[in-house]
Amino acid sequence: MKSKQADIIGMASAVLCMVHCLLVPLLLIVGVISGSFEGIWEYLDWAFIALAWTAVYSSTRHENNQRISRLLWATLVVFTATLLLHDYWVLALYLSVLSSLILASLHFLHFRKKHLSSSVAV
Repeated sequence: MKSKQADIIGMASAVLCMVHCLLVPLLLIVGVISGSFEGIWEYLDWAFIALAWTAVYSSTRHENNQRISRLLWATLVVFTATLLLHDYWVLALYLSVLSSLILASLHFLHFRKKHLSSSVAV
């Protein structure tokens, strides 16, 4: 996967993950969906983790900017840990949403710096 595609996938999956993390508890509270769907939603967590690891790896494998690469990897580790712990630690849900927002922002910065700056240069 090319770095440009990886950043786009990373941004999209991080935003979808935030929507998932915020929307599912509200739907459960309102009663639109029942608790029987909880197992299905957990598979989405694993899908978001797999997408995030693939996107970060593909974005950073040929990256010269070590700062963005390190930030992406560090945020990815926090994102993964908090997604896996959100059933056991209440604060993990909020940290996973925050780390998802940071991942989307870092992918956007990487995309803008690497792919938009070269096409805008005169």
